[in-house]
Amino acid sequence: MNKKFLRPEWQQLLEEERKDLLKQIGERYGMKLKKYAHFSRYGQELDTAVYLYQDSEFVFVPGDTVTLGYDYTAVKFDVQSKAALYEEVDSMEGLIDEEFFGDESEYEEEQLERYIQKAEAFGIGEQLRDNYLKVSFTPVRQAKIGPMLVERKVSDPFWKPVSLEDPLITEKFDKELKEFKKGSSRMHTYVGIIRFIREGNQESSIRAERCELISREELIKQLEDKNFSLLTEDEWEYLCGGGCRTLFPWGESFYNELMADKKGIKNLEKPNFFGLLIAYDSYQMEVLLDKGFKGGDGGVSCCGGYPAMACLTASPYFTPDFMLEEEEVDSFMEDYNFIRRVIRVTDYEE
Repeated sequence: MNKKFLRPEWQQLLEEERKDLLKQIGERYGMKLKKYAHFSRYGQELDTAVYLYQDSEFVFVPGDTVTLGYDYTAVKFDVQSKAALYEEVDSMEGLIDEEFFGDESEYEEEQLERYIQKAEAFGIGEQLRDNYLKVSFTPVRQAKIGPMLVERKVSDPFWKPVSLEDPLITEKFDKELKEFKKGSSRMHTYVGIIRFIREGNQESSIRAERCELISREELIKQLEDKNFSLLTEDEWEYLCGGGCRTLFPWGESFYNELMADKKGIKNLEKPNFFGLLIAYDSYQMEVLLDKGFKGGDGGVSCCGGYPAMACLTASPYFTPDFMLEEEEVDSFMEDYNFIRRVIRVTDYEE
């Protein structure tokens, strides 16, 4: 592999040389160069390009050798984050059997510290570490990541457009369609088979999609036929965290970033240092090439009433696989599994 396509060397290239290479990459892989772009966030940055392929945007991401994974025993949550997690563990385990939090903003740090001490006396710290954090993150390891063209947003591989006049709708979901037309919701799914989507205020703006679940092998084959692939777990963690050695790309804690500010989650819905929208929705689980999923827990934490636990899914190193039965690791859920297409740039010589 040409070392120019590795991140340390890539960032040292002269601007004109980098732009020339980006143009060549787009031409070689049949993508239209939309713009040259600079992305910067969480202390990392990249000069790259945004490409168009049909209706999707891609960016070029250089490769690197990085340390991935997270040592759960070394986590250093701030007081608010730790207290929020302790309260949720207690609600699950019933160790203290009393509610501490109402509106966390009402509590001073000293009060939170007293709660943490009490919780740890009941063994909640050990419960959090051994029963939750231990299984929630991938182990620390070294990885060599190659350069890639990466889809900026996830896409839904299982829902396909279908006419509102399709017999499936007219014969089985006609009542549901009429109810949807009378309502105002933007989308509704019926028994995981049909969903109706409203894209405007007129009845004519309503369209339908039908779910067609396939196996992981079939999905990979369909992508390969179009010269795409899925990400490996190593590649996904690199794209999400850039090799950060903290739990999150911004640091060790999450309360101030994601819970205290009601707009905090919206901050995740911005391009990261590679120009990607990634790990921003705890309901979304991205399908990996090798096995399992990344990027969310399918809404398990949020729907269960555990918002602090849901924040952990924003970590590059979070894995939802521990929640799944053996047969579920390779099976899909129509509303929660998404893909991010990638092309590995492997055909450049030294």
